[in-house]
Amino acid sequence: MKTVLCKTLRAFLGLFIMLSALGASAQWSNLTSGTTRDLYGVHFEDANTGWVVGSNGVIRKTTDGGTSWTAQTSGTTQQLNSVFLVSTTTGWVAGNNGTILKTTNGGTSWGAQTSTTTQDLNSIFFLDANTGWASGDNGTILKTTNGGTTWTAQTSGTTRDLYDIKFIDANNGFAVGENGRIVKTTDGGTTWSILTSGTTNDLNSVYFLNSTTGWAVGDGGVILYTTNGGTNWTAQTSNTGDDINSIVFTSTSIGYVVCENGTVLKTVNGGSSWGLQTSNTGEDLLGVFFINSGTGWAVGTNGAIIKTTNAGSFIWTEENSGTTNNIEDIYFASTTTGWMVGENGTIRKSTDGGITWSGLTSGTTQDLRALSFADANTGWAVGTNGTIRKTTNGGTSWSGQTSGTSTTLRGINSISTTTAWVVGSNGTILKTTDGGTNWNTQTSGTTRDLYDVQFTDANTGWAVGEHGTILKTTDGGTNWTAQTSGTTQTLYGLYMVSSSIGYAVGDNGVIRKTTDGGTTWSSQTSGTTDRLNEVFFTTATNGWAVGDNGTILYTADGGTTWVAQTSNSNSDVNSVFFVNSNSGWSVGNNGEVQIFLLTPLAASFTSFDAISSDCNSARLQWQTTSAISNNRFEILWSTDGNHWQTVGTVKAPTASSYSFTYTGLAQGANYFKLKQVDNYGRYVFSKMVTLSKSCTQPVAEATVYPNPTRSLVTVSLNNTALLGTSARLVNMQGHVLRQFTITNVKEPLQLSGLPAGTYFLITANKQSFKIIKQ
Repeated sequence: MKTVLCKTLRAFLGLFIMLSALGASAQWSNLTSGTTRDLYGVHFEDANTGWVVGSNGVIRKTTDGGTSWTAQTSGTTQQLNSVFLVSTTTGWVAGNNGTILKTTNGGTSWGAQTSTTTQDLNSIFFLDANTGWASGDNGTILKTTNGGTTWTAQTSGTTRDLYDIKFIDANNGFAVGENGRIVKTTDGGTTWSILTSGTTNDLNSVYFLNSTTGWAVGDGGVILYTTNGGTNWTAQTSNTGDDINSIVFTSTSIGYVVCENGTVLKTVNGGSSWGLQTSNTGEDLLGVFFINSGTGWAVGTNGAIIKTTNAGSFIWTEENSGTTNNIEDIYFASTTTGWMVGENGTIRKSTDGGITWSGLTSGTTQDLRALSFADANTGWAVGTNGTIRKTTNGGTSWSGQTSGTSTTLRGINSISTTTAWVVGSNGTILKTTDGGTNWNTQTSGTTRDLYDVQFTDANTGWAVGEHGTILKTTDGGTNWTAQTSGTTQTLYGLYMVSSSIGYAVGDNGVIRKTTDGGTTWSSQTSGTTDRLNEVFFTTATNGWAVGDNGTILYTADGGTTWVAQTSNSNSDVNSVFFVNSNSGWSVGNNGEVQIFLLTPLAASFTSFDAISSDCNSARLQWQTTSAISNNRFEILWSTDGNHWQTVGTVKAPTASSYSFTYTGLAQGANYFKLKQVDNYGRYVFSKMVTLSKSCTQPVAEATVYPNPTRSLVTVSLNNTALLGTSARLVNMQGHVLRQFTITNVKEPLQLSGLPAGTYFLITANKQSFKIIKQ
């Protein structure tokens, strides 16, 4: 069985955490398991009925989705590592020392089965009530075809510990384990072959969607991906250095991994990118299970169980636009620089990714309905009464252009600094090829109001509007041809992924899709009757639609399914824009602006230490690799590790080393963790560190003299048990300057070369000695 580092009383703890989050709202909530034992396995048979297993023979069951858990009698004190159910009554558990248990009555009783091995069994998997496999240490693979009445050893071809095993069908299966080992069978385990993983990191979990497509995850943030049944494996970027302990996919696109330090990562594109969710725990997470696309559970150390019911939903973070005017459109030229337009000539600009917005002078009081930028400097805004405003300096100044019409202009698309099209009421279509010096009217062939326009090149474009109108041109707009949309609903938004694939959205939740350039348009089910105002796709399959009453929809399969998202608003959402799959914005009525981020938080912890300085105080020290958009660290303190108080805040501008002194230590155990918050309000927690304190001062294990000193000090041991142990010299920022082994009762320590200041000598027993260098 692979050893997992659990939380014991530790005053010093090194952390290596890549921080990232989807939003400030909690996507995972903590459940009360009723145990402090480490939990290794979780399995649910439906949304209500599930089991968790763990150390010291723990088995607990819930029948209400995890709100409450009851203990079941396992009949063993062995560590239980994996649980698998094929119904609400029949299931198995695997554990150390060859333990296999079975129940046929939902866990009311568990009976031991004869596994024929004393190796630790790390994983168990069943296809049905009869056929199953278990994997374990020293290359152990067992199979049963009679529900576990008999288990037969299979030849795995390896002596590496195998930590997980999965089967796609009765023939095709995979097991992963120690030192990057992957083995595969295509005959139900009669023979196993070793695959080349390309890593020597331990692989802890494996998941296959079918016989060709799968993932393996492991230590050091390793995620491997195959599309040919494991013949070749490609590394995916996890954005974490944490050990990944378990993986699950709920569709071909959406998957989750859980890791040490409470890290939960999610992908919406098959692993091309991974973003961290807010797990609300710092415990090591060891197992994960999803019963459907939105509902899942994860388990970990110290009895941790977390649950999500909205994991299929992304979190949009609300920001302050600085105006209460209705905002009609938004455009970003990069992840930092963007503009919005709206009522009464409103134009605002952000240079920090939408966190703050500053007002620009548009030179008009007309309502502005749409904008488009050709680059970071050149853009247009259009609106009521034929208004067209242009900037060539990123919005610092705007000048009026002559549209030649007094109709309301509702949509604009620029493909260069010279060429753009505008659409509006009464079938209006305008085009410029000289940057707007001249706008020429084109013949649309309709008097219907047009709301949106998009070109995929200089010749091919579409416009949508009233009464289901869709127009197409293949000659830059000289001629426009009506297409059959298949709806009479007004269409307000349009997005063409390519010259073939496109989407249009409108009244009553209508979504239309074309895969042939608009020759035909098919209906998609949006799941809403709210008016949809705009649609945007980041890839051929991943897209967003927004509309009235706070509606935000997401699809990961090209619109086959649309999932309602948490928008944090009931106001109409008028526009959505993404610069890539990870960064997007939406705007709406009353000046509301929301940000979507699937990107890592800026700061990455490299260490977090708690040092007792006296009977009443503790000095917390931590380091980060960067803090580009980090806002602050909140220091949390607890006396039981469950109930937390915020006892301080440290601002985080651009530094990499931080410290905080807490005064008021309680007798006994004191627990600390950090809540790192970025400028968007996203947050994650560090792992907990524990400082055990007694107000009876311990006898000093050593004496350091002379102190103060100019160069050399002597560490004189009062406790000879420290001989042969390691000691560290750190500065006030917590940086380790020297690490050495104490080999003498009077150990010399040279400080020459170090600047004058305060340093700390820390022994293996965590006693700290303050040294002043003059």
